[in-house]
Amino acid sequence: MLRWLSVAADTDELARLAELEIAKPSWETLVSDVMPLVAACQWHARRAGRILAARRPGGRPWWLLGQSVRVHRAPLGRVGIIATWNYPLQLLGVQLVQALVAGNRVVVKPSERTPRTQRRLLDLALAARIPDHSEARPVLEVVSADRASGAALLDDPDLDHVVFTGSTRIGRRIAEGCATSLTASTLELSGHDSAFIFDDADVRLAARSIWAALCNNAGQTCMAPRRALVQRSVYRELDRKSTRLN
Repeated sequence: MLRWLSVAADTDELARLAELEIAKPSWETLVSDVMPLVAACQWHARRAGRILAARRPGGRPWWLLGQSVRVHRAPLGRVGIIATWNYPLQLLGVQLVQALVAGNRVVVKPSERTPRTQRRLLDLALAARIPDHSEARPVLEVVSADRASGAALLDDPDLDHVVFTGSTRIGRRIAEGCATSLTASTLELSGHDSAFIFDDADVRLAARSIWAALCNNAGQTCMAPRRALVQRSVYRELDRKSTRLN
């Protein structure tokens, strides 16, 4: 697994590369990329063993009396991750940790916008002494960051699952490519989240929170609220508070 201590110790270089490639301020890389990734690494280190352990399902029917059932989790095989750029460390890092801790082999196509930032993260993963790494069947592979490599990855017959985070337009193309080979996929595409404000809300806090969520990461956040559904009795007050923030 990607060691969280390695990521935390390399924060300055990771932040420098992110600022160089996508003009992301170092403080924002720290709070929106490095810290969530470190927290995810810690969470998986504590809980993954218990989550992935064999278990006995409950609720056995009476007619299965005398029989014993256990559920075992098996790796998917070889997982391809087509990385995104808006959170170059957090999103790729969490996907990488989850795939590896479940026992899969992983091949990563870094984003063409953040190739050096993500290459640095992947170098940290390789340096973490991933178990059973061999040249014949490497646990972690990295391909070129150019778009052609992404298309070539989808044509790889040795791929068992594809993970992609990005736009709906590209997600459709990836889904179509996976469909031809019946390759399973996990697609996190563009979101249009909503904020709900009821009459018992702190309207000033709601306005500030929505504004902060929209401005976070220069607006390049899939779960930033794109609309607000407001109870009629507090609509005008929210409108006034929001106008002042502009």
